[in-house]
Amino acid sequence: YVANFGIISVQGIYAANLTVVETAGLPNHPTFVTVDVTRNTAYVVSNESGNIYAIGPDNPVSYLLNAGDSGIVGLAVDEALDRLFISSVGSKVYAYDLQTRLRQAEIALPGTPKVLALNPGDHQVFASPWGNARDLYQVDGAGLTYRGALPAGWGDGDGLAVNPLTALVYLANRFDNTITVARDTCATPPPPSGQTRMAGVIRVAAGAVVDLPDGRTRARGHVVLGDYFPLAEPDAEVVFDQALLT
Repeated sequence: YVANFGIISVQGIYAANLTVVETAGLPNHPTFVTVDVTRNTAYVVSNESGNIYAIGPDNPVSYLLNAGDSGIVGLAVDEALDRLFISSVGSKVYAYDLQTRLRQAEIALPGTPKVLALNPGDHQVFASPWGNARDLYQVDGAGLTYRGALPAGWGDGDGLAVNPLTALVYLANRFDNTITVARDTCATPPPPSGQTRMAGVIRVAAGAVVDLPDGRTRARGHVVLGDYFPLAEPDAEVVFDQALLT
């Protein structure tokens, strides 16, 4: 989904071939969009009105709520907690209950938040600040408290993303042309080098599965470790002991 400020719309693009499959017109200029996979719904914010709109799977646009501020650009959704986070120009992050559409908290920050990103694994919300700040704010999305700031590059960046598998946070720093890579310290520590800790089912489409003398198992063939770990090579090999893979 792409928010088009100039033509006051949101476009849905099929990622496989980059084809525009839907265009939803909005009453106000949109600035940011995020997706709720559980509800199959996109949420978009208008920075000129503070309105949040929902775009359903069949392209109907409905008014969701008004955050009370103009200049909002950041949204993040926690599907497990059914909670929507909104950046506020008043140096706060708002938390809304998506079922009741009521504000649950106003979390004060030391500066004005811009773009938001969320780690669904531990419900941590990260915010890039406006202007010359060299910080990356962190909010506990479950406890609804401000945790502190991580050191970052020279900011005012629009790019912020979290990889929940590695607990790494990526922030684009506009003024010094760098990308900050920080670790979400609330997440489970990473496994030793050369190993990957994950949960899920290991599937072997072809080849052999052998029990090793040390209690581990070797799978060989077309192996899929989980939804995010396909090994497409026909002779791929993985050795694992339940949660640890090498």
